[in-house]
Amino acid sequence: MILNCDDIDIALIKDPKVKAVLICLFTDARATADELPSYIQENRGWWGDGIEVSINDKKELISWGSLLWTLKRAKMSGDILTTVREQIKNALNPLVKSGYLAEPQITVSKEGDRLNFVLQFENETIDIQGVEL
Repeated sequence: MILNCDDIDIALIKDPKVKAVLICLFTDARATADELPSYIQENRGWWGDGIEVSINDKKELISWGSLLWTLKRAKMSGDILTTVREQIKNALNPLVKSGYLAEPQITVSKEGDRLNFVLQFENETIDIQGVEL
């Protein structure tokens, strides 16, 4: 499935797994003080977003969303691709740990001032194009 960020309307997406991926990636997670860049003065995300769930019969506190928003003014260097890949992996971790999704192979590429994410799961590919940080 190819999704262009300029045209995404989550209400029109029928696949619940794709919806879950979009929610995990594009919901702002609350950052800890050491995760905030110096140029960000106000933390985003919901202060109470920690949700206790049972994953594989073990109670865990999870947080929905990603820290991609903290990269809004980051330099688009080669290092940013590694950082984005790690943040995507962390954001999808609750879905992977619960067994809802398999661990994806994540490819991040830069196209001008935008990024493209390709998430390759066992039997599905989600290609998100035109992500502006």
